[in-house]
Amino acid sequence: MRNKRGFTLIELLVVIAIIALLLSIVIPAMAKAKDYVKRIICCNNARQLVLAVNNYSQSFNQKIMPLYEVGNSPVPAQLANMSNLGPHNSYRAFHQNHPDGAGGYRAFHLGVLYEQGFMDTPESFYCPAQPNSAAHYVIPYYFKYYVGQGNVSDYFNSSYVGSYQWGTVTPPDQRGGTGLVRTSYNYWTYGEKTLQKIGGYKPLIVDNIQDWRVVPHRKARGMSGTPQGLTVAYADGHVSFCNPEGLFVDNAANFPWNRAGSENADYRTVGQGPGNYIANFNEILRRLQAQ
Repeated sequence: MRNKRGFTLIELLVVIAIIALLLSIVIPAMAKAKDYVKRIICCNNARQLVLAVNNYSQSFNQKIMPLYEVGNSPVPAQLANMSNLGPHNSYRAFHQNHPDGAGGYRAFHLGVLYEQGFMDTPESFYCPAQPNSAAHYVIPYYFKYYVGQGNVSDYFNSSYVGSYQWGTVTPPDQRGGTGLVRTSYNYWTYGEKTLQKIGGYKPLIVDNIQDWRVVPHRKARGMSGTPQGLTVAYADGHVSFCNPEGLFVDNAANFPWNRAGSENADYRTVGQGPGNYIANFNEILRRLQAQ
């Protein structure tokens, strides 16, 4: 009769080593697959948005939603001169200083698509890869924040935690600024009133780019990872994931769009990216044309 024999220590260590090796291969692959799925969802969201803009245009004699200076003034100013409009306005959908007279808030920019019924899923106004923690970015650009859910402890006081309809509450963020509802996409009209004048080759809806730290698709988690590229929806309705040469670089000395003043040009430092410098913002959009 054969004696039963268990694993020796060496055999056990070999098995553990094999399992560890397999995990080291599988886990990064799973993370990449998850990132790829988020990219696909983001592209699909952008496609829905740009098609909704086209439907809106067909319904309103080729006109599109204008860009406004959505800020602290009680009367928002529609600006034809795009040199006076900060890109940070382009992702604003609702603002606490602009009630609609019916107990809610007036919709702006992409938010108009939801208000007018051209989009019925507010989740589509957000990229799923957008940072959702104050540890990753101080300003929230993810959907659950604006319906009282998600990593609310990072940003909210208790009065804003709960569950409510998107666009009905304009919560402040942890900086203590005015309350508003943001989307995670920049919407840009180039000062034009119709899609025909914009031209189908120009970006109409783009992942957040005003600060490199908030670009959603990154090679590593957190703000230090180099962006992989941007989801771009063009005026003619097509969508691409773009990474033009030289747009995102690790070498601060070669960073193409330095902000004014003494701030370092490296996108990984505070306040980097095009910010509200119109020339820089437009240059990025130009590089994204017809990708």
